[in-house]
Amino acid sequence: MARNQHDLFEWQVWEEDGPALEALEWEEDWQPADRSNSAGPATDRHHRGWRLISRLVVFVLVSAAALLWWRTRQVNELVRRDVQQVVSQEVLAWQAHDPDQFEALLDDEADRSWRSREIRRFRWLQAWWPDVIFGEQGTVESVVLLGDRAEAQVLYESDDGQQRFLTTNFYRRLANDAGWRRTSPDTDQWGPAREASTRHFHFVYHTRDAAAVETLIPDVERFYVRLQHDVGALESYGVADTLRDALSTRRITVTVEPRTDIVTWRLMNDRVSLVSPALQMVPADSTPDAELRRALARPLTRSLVDEQPWVRDLPTDGRNFAHAIGDWEAESWSGAPSWAVAAQATVLAKARARGQDLSVGASRFWTRDTYNQLWHAHSYFLADYVADRYGRQAFAPILQAWRTGRSWSEVLPAALGVSRDDFEAGWEAYLRRFDTGWPVAN
Repeated sequence: MARNQHDLFEWQVWEEDGPALEALEWEEDWQPADRSNSAGPATDRHHRGWRLISRLVVFVLVSAAALLWWRTRQVNELVRRDVQQVVSQEVLAWQAHDPDQFEALLDDEADRSWRSREIRRFRWLQAWWPDVIFGEQGTVESVVLLGDRAEAQVLYESDDGQQRFLTTNFYRRLANDAGWRRTSPDTDQWGPAREASTRHFHFVYHTRDAAAVETLIPDVERFYVRLQHDVGALESYGVADTLRDALSTRRITVTVEPRTDIVTWRLMNDRVSLVSPALQMVPADSTPDAELRRALARPLTRSLVDEQPWVRDLPTDGRNFAHAIGDWEAESWSGAPSWAVAAQATVLAKARARGQDLSVGASRFWTRDTYNQLWHAHSYFLADYVADRYGRQAFAPILQAWRTGRSWSEVLPAALGVSRDDFEAGWEAYLRRFDTGWPVAN
């Protein structure tokens, strides 16, 4: 009989052998052999070898990274010490009011226009804020080595710690390790340009400032619309329809750049240029978006209030008040009162202490050259009082009343429905806050 063969578990079973095969007793729990371990101990040794090699590779990489981190930290610390010496010399030049000493600390190979601007900036700050900027101490908080250059975060503060300003400076290593000198910013560190647009604004900025700018964009649009309403820019009192249309549809280009040819901002027609917050001398407890907000607020109020024809046509007191509204709006939108407002409060407090006439119309007796600081402080806090007592919605009616009025005695009843005497009484009560300390601007 022909024998049929079948494949079974890799060996052949013939039909005639079937009874013998059936006689075998199979274990009930029999399972096919696990072929994955068929190699036995040799395979285990192979796997253990690869695991050991992997661990050695990880150990070497981690050790190399740790060594690189340690060496980088050591180098940065040496650079920080060298840059610290230059910063200390800059502070000494500031305290000595010596622009020549300051100029000697600048990089001879830097762009000549940058050097000239830094010297002019030194003189300008000396003239306006000799006791505020730089202070008595300068400390390098951190440093990043960029080849033969270094980017340093520098903190300037007074001995009592009340004045603390932070900025970013760049320094270049001189040949033959002859020290470091302040140099122009490395603009490559700001990254590529970006753009964003809203109804009234077109923003151009760089990657380094992107977080601050993009946080600010929605607020800028809301602030500008509110400012138009507060000052009555789109109202029909003596303003040509063409001007109102231009104001409602205008788009302002705002650029944020790592430039040093301006201190904080520049306004030209419908273009506002701002300095990157990293290059500004800013309060140490501030944030980049807060400083951009403060820097942008001024040119926006100037463009909408100060430069409009209807403002230039107002009488002196009305024009001063319009300027003050712009400053107040800028400070209000910026958040907490700036150190500049605190300085204005000091000016007003000193004027009260010496018996200066600070009534509503007193500024007409001052000359702007002689009482520039007092004139500015008086106007600013007058706007603050109006907002505090009558609300910001009172700004537009007051400006509208100044179109036909020639004095506060005429303007106040028309705009607010109060007499000059009642207004003066409230203003005097407001000024008493200056007798016991600085008031808090709204």
